[in-house]
Amino acid sequence: MAMMEKLGSKFISILLLLVMLVVLSAAVIFINTQSNTTQQNNEREKSQQIVNAVIASYQQQIKEWQQRAVSLAELNETKQLANTKNIYDVENWKNLANTFFPSAKAICLITRQYDAPTNEGCLPITYVSLKSLRQLTAQTQSDVAMIMQDGKADHILLAARVPLDDKQQYAAVAIALKPSDIQLINPGLLPDTYIEITQGDLPTGLLTTIGNSQYKKAEPIISQPIPNTYWQVKLWSVSTSAGTSLWLVFAPVMVLTVLIWLLRDWWQRKLLHSDANTLEEQLRDLQEVKLKTKYPLVFSELYGVREQIQQLAIPERKRAVPVEESLNTFVIDEPEMQEQSDASVETTDEAQTGNESYNDDVIDYDRPYEQAVMDDTEDSVPDEEVVHDQQYASSLSLDETVANSSDLLELKLTDEDTQNDEPESSVFIEPEFSETEKLSLEAEADLSSASEDETKEIFHEDTQQSPPATEKKLELNPPSAQNLPDEAIFRAYDIRGIVGEQLTVPVMTLIGRSVGSQMIAQGVTELVVGHDGRLSSQPLAKAFMRGVTNTGCNVIDLGQVPTPVVYFACEHLKTRSGAMITGSHNPANYNGIKLVIAGKTLEGDEVHALYRRIKQGAFETGRGNISASDVTEAYVQRIKSDIKLERKLKVVVDCGNGVAGKVLPKVLKEIGCNVIELFCEVDGRFPNHHPNPGEPENLKSLISEVKSTGAELGIAVDGDGDRLGVVDTEGNIIWPDQLMILFSRAVLEKSPGATVLYDVKSTSLLEGVIRFAGGEPMMVPSGHSVIKNKMQQYNAALAAEMSGHFFFNDRWYGFDDATYAAARLVELLSADPMSRTPTQLFAEISQRVSTPEIMVNMPYPEAKRFMTTLISNFNADGGEISTVDGIRVDYADGWGLVRISNTLPALTLRFEATNDIELERIKQLFIEQMQQVKPTLTLKL
Repeated sequence: MAMMEKLGSKFISILLLLVMLVVLSAAVIFINTQSNTTQQNNEREKSQQIVNAVIASYQQQIKEWQQRAVSLAELNETKQLANTKNIYDVENWKNLANTFFPSAKAICLITRQYDAPTNEGCLPITYVSLKSLRQLTAQTQSDVAMIMQDGKADHILLAARVPLDDKQQYAAVAIALKPSDIQLINPGLLPDTYIEITQGDLPTGLLTTIGNSQYKKAEPIISQPIPNTYWQVKLWSVSTSAGTSLWLVFAPVMVLTVLIWLLRDWWQRKLLHSDANTLEEQLRDLQEVKLKTKYPLVFSELYGVREQIQQLAIPERKRAVPVEESLNTFVIDEPEMQEQSDASVETTDEAQTGNESYNDDVIDYDRPYEQAVMDDTEDSVPDEEVVHDQQYASSLSLDETVANSSDLLELKLTDEDTQNDEPESSVFIEPEFSETEKLSLEAEADLSSASEDETKEIFHEDTQQSPPATEKKLELNPPSAQNLPDEAIFRAYDIRGIVGEQLTVPVMTLIGRSVGSQMIAQGVTELVVGHDGRLSSQPLAKAFMRGVTNTGCNVIDLGQVPTPVVYFACEHLKTRSGAMITGSHNPANYNGIKLVIAGKTLEGDEVHALYRRIKQGAFETGRGNISASDVTEAYVQRIKSDIKLERKLKVVVDCGNGVAGKVLPKVLKEIGCNVIELFCEVDGRFPNHHPNPGEPENLKSLISEVKSTGAELGIAVDGDGDRLGVVDTEGNIIWPDQLMILFSRAVLEKSPGATVLYDVKSTSLLEGVIRFAGGEPMMVPSGHSVIKNKMQQYNAALAAEMSGHFFFNDRWYGFDDATYAAARLVELLSADPMSRTPTQLFAEISQRVSTPEIMVNMPYPEAKRFMTTLISNFNADGGEISTVDGIRVDYADGWGLVRISNTLPALTLRFEATNDIELERIKQLFIEQMQQVKPTLTLKL
């Protein structure tokens, strides 16, 4: 208490001010240091740009030389001379060759392989010449080299292999150029810089220099090889960074800080005096027995005092929950103890009349489900007699439970339980199903009918043994309109909606019953189920599993895992059927279900058929078991056994607080990466950024971490771990269709002729890349379900969509998996034969100017009408229209796309072109067409 009194004294206030000044001083020093660091980074970036310019200027000339050398080697005259070795044709051939290289020192046709250096022949053969000529056994042209004689540059050597019909015969064209031919840089463009072009590290390997050599001190700032040569560029420069005088900033900041502190101290005393007056007023009102409901205070630390004063007047009163505290809740279906016996009676009455009540069970978005259950349990712990009553009652049949219900037991029934009590709720009608479903339902309807007591259903969540099979008949018990799910949540390739509004525990139970019934119709009786890290996922998964087991199907609960682990479990546990409760990359208040039944991912009408089954109430009945299984370690080891790294890469991993944080860092470490973790703790509130790597805004933290740590690669995934995002060491975003170019080449090298799929949002460059690599390209609609099913249909080796889903079917199982795709990427990067860095590899990928995915909010029914009208009336202005998914229009220099999003109530747009001008032209064309359909549509593209 004495210490608290001192904290309020003037002495402590001054002491805190001094501490603040010290901290501020440290901050000023730190900022100054950071400023110098930033300046140094800018200088390094400028130096890198200079080196890139030097390399580009060299590469342009080298590329032209090598193309000429290859053209000369492929001439029929060259092939003929190499075959005949007719000395009378040599002179004519040299005259022809001089037209390709008029200023060359020598042009030779070499028709035998040298084993050692020699001065005999058309050109002197050195060790470097031997190395260059030997490269021609594996490639059409050799790297460009400077040949040294007596410590001086003698000539630049170009060499190209002559393609002969006889593969055993050797012939090569060798061209010797003058060393001066490579002086391509204007020294005046490089102030305060010194550059050396070297071949090897020996002093004799110095080819040329640019700039002032006095800047050459210690190691070069940048040393970078010139592609397709034996040369490298080394750069030194003078540093211009200088420390800023601290006192010029320090003095005024200190003065300003003191003034602000004094002002704050004065204002705080004034507010504290106001709160003291308010509490005095409350005490007076208490004495006069006229307490008001509100006494506004400024300092939250005094709220407790205010509440205690209120409780003195009304000790039995409990603080009401403010309205805003109850908004972030959704209903779950877990039985709770009631404090009053009439609550049990009321609930039983509701069950008998078909009116269900789920409002007693809630979960708070601001705390995990497990914590909420623990807190609720601690608040109300039933005595042993009540627990015994509950356990006994749970073992009774439905009729026995109703007959023997105690005052402390609350009985909750499902939709079908309450409706079976009403004769009019059981009807026999023809459901609105597909032909396949009708055949299945008709077969089930032919079974001998069971008594009402035999078919009456109770939820069995943790049953360990199933009863003997009984004959069943199909009874169609439609849920009431109030309990019917929103049809809009049954999307193109999964189920997705807003928690508490569209997705509730009763809805998830109905979906579980529909899925279980559909499984039985397809001859499947076992399902693996996983859920992501969202706060709503565990209770929703629990309700879903309850619904599945009530149809007689068994469930294997995988717990909290990424979506790809559920797909893996379908293969590993041989169920071939699975469900993932996840909101994927959607906001935290969304959730949904991804489904695989009998090895096929549900899409389109197959998803909507689940809604029709619910609407008709066409559910199977039975008792299924719920067991638990952990396949995560098996998943990790399976990837580890498949991936082999040639070298260790330093990688930053940003899981965005999604569920992949439990798996992705571990996998990358297991295969040999040096992993830096960022936001890998699972937190369903996603406190750091939204887990969607397709949005550049969500990659800012990753880019910053990659740059600050010097990592070679940055990897990001979405909330459930099936979407991949990548950045290089310079912070450039490597878009999924660019990655697809790398993956396509690598896969087709091992599987020539294979089919490769890509979605309508991907770059138009992919078609040419895949064909050139020997593959069969195919553009398909977007959507993980669509693509997986198309892969099975065409036996494709690889597929991807622009949103970041990658599907490998060559060494993997063909499902979308960000963790496995990341492992394949680091394997590919580590095995580069030219030992290039990831950034250098990415820089060589062809690309065009493009936009990210652009979302235009629009409710699904309106979006569907909008797209129908747009497609019917679109004026392509000479472009080629494709309606594979939405409308995509391809022009000679670019393309545009607009389609309905399959995951959000919105339209998705994307554009690509060879240049900015063409990109803007295509954008404007689409804006005009879309605004003709809806003039009020605001588009900022």
